[in-house]
Parts: sequence; structure tokens; C-alpha cells
Amino acid sequence: MLSAIQCGCCESPFTPRNRSRPDANACSILCQNRLQYQRRKQLPPSRVCLNCGVAFRPLLRSSLFCGRICAGQVNARNRARITTCRFCSASFMATNPAIPTCPKCSYRNRIVRTVRRNARRKAMRRGALGPTHSEAEWLQLVGFFGGRCAYCRERPVAHRDHIIPVALGGSDDISNIAPSCVSCNLRKGTKSAREFMAA
Repeated sequence: MLSAIQCGCCESPFTPRNRSRPDANACSILCQNRLQYQRRKQLPPSRVCLNCGVAFRPLLRSSLFCGRICAGQVNARNRARITTCRFCSASFMATNPAIPTCPKCSYRNRIVRTVRRNARRKAMRRGALGPTHSEAEWLQLVGFFGGRCAYCRERPVAHRDHIIPVALGGSDDISNIAPSCVSCNLRKGTKSAREFMAA
């Protein structure tokens, strides 16, 4: 029977399972890791940081930097490239070379696209971009389908669906409108009615 010995880290008495192991002076894995860390700290600096050039003791064999700050700076430099914006010709650090616009122009273009799209939809609803339909025509169309979805013929009508979507140039005329349930309209998305029914 092995006798109790003192832990080299927390100094509490413990009975080792196997005295022949070199780590028998630690009572737990946590204490064993702390002892190994203390041994590494006592070693002289053996490596030079690739970012700041300071000598350091690597805690891992694969350590190339003295700490997380240096590693983060090098990663940021590797990711970022100085690029010229294609709209305003300003120089900026591009984290993604595939997007050659500075953050300011990118945001502005996104806002402009959204405003134009919304204006186009509102104009179409008012009838400025083609014919529109009246409430009476809509109710007549719903009555023609018996208050059921034009696609599944099961669920009740909840949406006015464009047979040829507005995104693909469809009008708001009653000939391009179909009564649809929520499920069918959301699954249809920007597909035409023919593509949706074929899928």
C-alpha cells in the first residue's frame, strides 16, 4: 500500500495511484497543469516574438507571438489590404478585397438601393408604373376561387400574390394577382407561378 505524500502545488496530502509515474507529486490534473506551467515559467526566454521582437518563454511549442495582442495585430495586418474606393477614390483598409468600396460608400449605396426599390413599389401601387386593381376586382377574384388559395386550393386566402413577381417586372393589374395562403405565398417568394407549381 502506497503512503500519503504532499502535493507539490497545493501542499495537501494525497495517496498517488502509481508512484512510478513522474507526475506523482500532484494530487489532481489541475495541480499537475499548474506545476508544469510553473516549470515552464522558470525556463529562460527561448523565442523571439514575430511582431514586437521581444524574447519570451513559449507556453506551447507552436507559439510564435508573445501574447494575444501581438497575434491579433499580425492577423489584422494580414487580413487588411489598403484599397482605393471605386466611388469616392479614398484609400481604406479592406478586410474583404472582393468589396472595393469604403464603408461610407457601401452604406450609402445600400440606402440608395433600398429607397429606390421602395419608391418603385409605391409608384406601382399608385398605378404610376402600370395598371392597378380595385378592391371590388379583388373581392370578385377571391369569390371566383371560393375564398381558397389559388395554389393549394385548401387553406383560406390571406395574401394578394403577384403571379409574375414585382421583382421580375410584374404589374399590379388584377390579371397578375392570385389569392394565396400565407404558406404558399412565402414558399413561392420571387418565383413565377409556373415555376412554383412545377417545383
